[in-house]
Amino acid sequence: MEELKNKDLMINENYAIRLLKRFVNQREFSVTILFILLFVALSLTARNFFTFETLRAFMLAFSIDALIAIGMVILLIGGGFDLSVGSILALSGAVMNLFLHFNLNPFLSVFLGFLAGVLAGLINGLLVSRIGINALIATLATMGIYRSLSLITFTSVGTKSIPEVLNKLADFRILGLEFYVWLMFLIVILFSIGLNKSRFLRQVYYMGGNIDSARLSGMNVKNLTLINFLITGSLASLAGILYVIRFRAASVSLGTNTALDVITAVIIGGASLYGGRGSIKGALTGLGLMVLIQTGLVFWGVDANWQRLIVGAILILAVSIDVLTRRKK
Repeated sequence: MEELKNKDLMINENYAIRLLKRFVNQREFSVTILFILLFVALSLTARNFFTFETLRAFMLAFSIDALIAIGMVILLIGGGFDLSVGSILALSGAVMNLFLHFNLNPFLSVFLGFLAGVLAGLINGLLVSRIGINALIATLATMGIYRSLSLITFTSVGTKSIPEVLNKLADFRILGLEFYVWLMFLIVILFSIGLNKSRFLRQVYYMGGNIDSARLSGMNVKNLTLINFLITGSLASLAGILYVIRFRAASVSLGTNTALDVITAVIIGGASLYGGRGSIKGALTGLGLMVLIQTGLVFWGVDANWQRLIVGAILILAVSIDVLTRRKK
């Protein structure tokens, strides 16, 4: 009887050790530890960092970019990526600004701005899935096209402040946080459930892991790719609308560095440029670290030019880790 108890105890201990190792080996765990260490360092060294207003500003920056990160991680898992998300974000804001300039109903202007971004995502998807253009080339081209359309729009009508009804929406808070923070939580939950439970979205992993096998197994790879780009464009468009509402006006420079920042964050969080790997939890963990790094650089008074250099270096490091991890496997 004593021996059986000892065996059961050893089995339970071994299981606990294996479980702990598995947890520690996850990229999210390492990134979370880095986040905590950096947060503590900032709290100790940066004056006025550890305040409710700073934490609220962090959540605002995080929540809107999180929408784009969700779309990007789904795209990366499926073996693609989108360099035009920042331009889609700017385009949706520019179209919304255009219709506000002509005094169209504010909510109809919001809808038409959102629709412009959805259409941009659809065009990306058609170029890649139907015409067969490489995602890098297609989205690099549309990045320039969508940005140019935004600039043309702003040049034509200028920038208009949002009307009072949207100002009230921007000020609407629940438990001290703006409505779009709670909207982000809702979208995170929906897409997390979708990637884990939905048979359709689970196919993204198989497609990214081996696209030829996915085709042979009967998956409609073209439609799945199209929908991935449509999701990414839609979420980037929604982020653009929320940015305009947050800052009370559209801006010509909106989303300039968004693609670089989001791709860096998603890869830090465990997604792979080669497809087949990644999670929404990991993408948000990576994004949280990226936003905290950028916040820290501002509080430490680092020059803006050096900030972009640091972000670029982090991207190279993240991709290098991804490549080395893939080689080991």
